[in-house]
Amino acid sequence: MHQQNPASTETLRRKKEKKRPDPDDLEAARAKALALLTNRPRGSSELARKLRGAGFSSTASQTVVSRLTEVGLVDDQDLVERWVAEQVASGRGKSVIRQKLAGRGLWSAEAALIVDSHCDAGAELQRAVELAERRLGRLKGDRASVYGRLTRFLAQRGFSGDAVFEAARTAMKEFSEGSLDHD
Repeated sequence: MHQQNPASTETLRRKKEKKRPDPDDLEAARAKALALLTNRPRGSSELARKLRGAGFSSTASQTVVSRLTEVGLVDDQDLVERWVAEQVASGRGKSVIRQKLAGRGLWSAEAALIVDSHCDAGAELQRAVELAERRLGRLKGDRASVYGRLTRFLAQRGFSGDAVFEAARTAMKEFSEGSLDHD
């Protein structure tokens, strides 16, 4: 078993302490927030969480995030709108989109309206059918196993139960038993 040298452990601890900013340094918190925003857009709660994780106080984090929101560098609603459109375009269903938004701290009444506007039942079913038809061409086996794999695939993509089963039934109608057996 590898034992770490106590001197190197102490050195690492000191380096870590030196990198910790003053928890109430608004200028350092703003610089860190701007650096985080250069990588990708972030929601206000995610940005505040990252700042707190970097050692800034809750007060400093909230102050900086509020100021960045005021000047338009942080816009949760715009972020949700663009992100939901991307997720829908990549074949994600409503339930997965909701879960991911909640995980990113972006779930709100406004986010629910945005998701609902992009994911009405008819459009979700149409996307599920298109995805099922594309996926079906790559599946091998007997009809029952292909149907099972297809429904699991669609469910993992976040489509509603009704959309999953209807899309799988619709896609399966396109293929005869013989075309599914590639063995």
